[in-house]
Formats: sequence, structure tokens, C-alpha cells
Amino acid sequence: MYGKCSAIYDAQKLFDEMPLRNVITWNSLMSGYLRAWCMDVLIRLYVGMFMLGMSPSHYTVSTVLVGCSELKAVELGEQLHCLCIKFGFLSNVVVGTALLEMYRKCSNVDDSCRVFDDLPNKNVVTWTSMITGYTQNQQTENAMRMVRKMMGLGRKADRITYNTLLISFCDPEDMIHCEQIRCCVIKEGLESDTYLAVTLVTVYSQCGSSIEDFYKICSTVPIKNNISCNAIIAGFANLGNGDEALNLQAL
Repeated sequence: MYGKCSAIYDAQKLFDEMPLRNVITWNSLMSGYLRAWCMDVLIRLYVGMFMLGMSPSHYTVSTVLVGCSELKAVELGEQLHCLCIKFGFLSNVVVGTALLEMYRKCSNVDDSCRVFDDLPNKNVVTWTSMITGYTQNQQTENAMRMVRKMMGLGRKADRITYNTLLISFCDPEDMIHCEQIRCCVIKEGLESDTYLAVTLVTVYSQCGSSIEDFYKICSTVPIKNNISCNAIIAGFANLGNGDEALNLQAL
């Protein structure tokens, strides 16, 4: 309760006064520090728990892995990876995804890929995390192959997956990927998503879309607000059409 109410010092005081603690008690306090974004304290708390011989749960590991991701503490993350194998935690999709995220945020896409391949259970968050790893390392082709594999297995991508891919496209040779993702967005009925529509506007202009195609993309934006209008203005400017950038009424 104290942790969820952002009263982490009261949570710590209560924890210190408790004569008996179990793994749930430790997890609760670590969760409180995670909510307070005190990653260094979270890590120290886990180490203290481990030194006392307390066996972690899958929730413990997934929580501490978030701290490792933010602090780039890859060595501790690797130790947790070994612990996951020892305790069989890799079958838990939350733990597996957290481990994958840790390696990804520590800029180790190869280790992320190995973890991904070994995970028996994957959800859309797991797939998106792996796709993000490829896009952040400028491996667009690998990211696209991952999406095709995901869909081939009957997994549905969501708006975050598509947006992650789209923002990685910035060159004219990526235009074909933009069009493929746009088709997927339409097929999944996500074309009314303002967030995705604005991203498509931005990416189409960055990849050198024709003015005709750019007009079509702009016309699909469901809501015209400051964000979408700025994206459209910037898009026309990127495409070298300053007059249209100044005449949004034409849209």
C-alpha cells in the first residue's frame, strides 16, 4: 500500500520493523522502489535478499531485471540469466521478456536474439522488444523478417509494434517497407489510430514519398490537431513543397 501510494520511505520503515519477512515481503518493497524509479536501491535490496539466502521468485527476477536495464548493469543481468535457467524461470513470459529487454537496452542485440530463440513462450510484447532491438541497431531487414515470422505464426502485431518499425525508416530505400507496414495497418483496422497516422505522415515524407502519395496519407489522419498539423507541415517541407506547407486548408 505504501509503495503504491508513493510513500516509499514509510514502506521501508515498515519493512525494517517487520520481525518476519518472506519473498513476497521483499518483492513488495522492491516493487515500491521500482515505482519510485530508485533503481540503485532496488538492486541493493535484491543483493541483500540474496545474501540472506532468500530464494527469489519469478516476480523478483523480472523486477530486478528492469533495474538492470535502466542502470545498464549487464553483469548482474547475466547472473540473473543464469539464475533463471537454474530455477526454470525462462518458461515465464514476463521473465523472458524482461531478460530480453535487459540485453536489448544494454546494446547487445545478439544476446537478445539468443534469449528470444530460447524462450518457449512469447507474446506480442516479447516480439516487439526483439523487433525494437533490431531497429535500434539499424537492422531494418532483420526487423521486417521478424514481423513476417511473427505474422506467419498467427501472432497479431499491435500499434506499438508497427510504430516501432515505422520510426526506424528514414531512407528512400525504406519506402517499400513503409508501404508494406501501411497495408498491415489497414488490414488490422488500425488506420483510425491517430498516433500511427501521424507517424506514417512523418515517415512517408522522410523516405521521399511522391506528393500524390503524401496527399493520400495526409487525408487519412483522423484528427487534425497541433501535432498532426505540424507533422504535415514538416512533411511538405521535407518534400520540398513549401507552398503546400503553408496551405493546410487544401487538406
